Amino acid sequence: MPRLPTRSLGAHLEACCVLMNPFDERCKGCKWPDGQNGRSIPYQVRGQQSIALTTTGNTTATLVSFQGALSYSLLQPASYTTGVYTMNSAYAAITIPSLLTSNANTYRIVCWGVKVTVTSSVPNTQGQAIFSTLENPLAVSSTYSIGLMDAVDVQSLPLATGATFTWISKPCGSDARTFVGLNTNTQVSNNWTALLVDASGGAANGATILTFEYCYNIEFQPTISSGLAHIAPQDPPANQKLIEMTSRASNNMPHVVTGPLDVVREKAKHVATSVAAGAASKALELFGEMAMGLL
Repeated sequence: MPRLPTRSLGAHLEACCVLMNPFDERCKGCKWPDGQNGRSIPYQVRGQQSIALTTTGNTTATLVSFQGALSYSLLQPASYTTGVYTMNSAYAAITIPSLLTSNANTYRIVCWGVKVTVTSSVPNTQGQAIFSTLENPLAVSSTYSIGLMDAVDVQSLPLATGATFTWISKPCGSDARTFVGLNTNTQVSNNWTALLVDASGGAANGATILTFEYCYNIEFQPTISSGLAHIAPQDPPANQKLIEMTSRASNNMPHVVTGPLDVVREKAKHVATSVAAGAASKALELFGEMAMGLL
């Protein structure tokens, strides 16, 4: 398991950048440093799915939603009529190796996100995509109006061949890193923000295509019968300073970053550095007030 640096401010910064960016190659194999891992095994669930904007009547569109839960993570429409999607009656499972499904007693997410790339050719690409971040994932069999922009965090972005948009989830509340069992196909999780992509205006006959690459960095506690606990890597020591820095930086990180993964990495570094500088400034201010007898 990769060791997160934990001592100097620079090391904390580096570790913070890793923990807040699921697509950082150093994040694979990391555990959340709260000291409550329980001999867990770090694991990365990663895959992709290409989805075309399909034509119904005069509209070429699609709706795709991912939630922070495994293995039933993906929800799409069952039908589309007069500007309204009706969602499927169940979430679809993303591909998860049998090592996890057969041996995980409980799991928790360290961080996760979805990278969306426009993979159709230039003549076949047109339209826009609305990226909505939801605190409450869509329920199965629910309805959703095309073009809706009522989410608290929402961005409308034009589609162009090769364009890449990386969306990174944020934890919602103290239960985000509580170990839970794998979900069923109708359960939703409110522990992490969910992604909803509403793409419309595409070329006819399904020519406009979006590829969704999902990445869930998790740690799981194995069942007793699996015997995997005996080879589980050592848990990291609790590091409250790193947790606090990562939490603050995550709150300041935008959900959507446009550009390749190098841009995402630089954005995470910039945000983490700004948070660290702000914390250092407040510490100096507090020290000065104490020295002057104001506190």
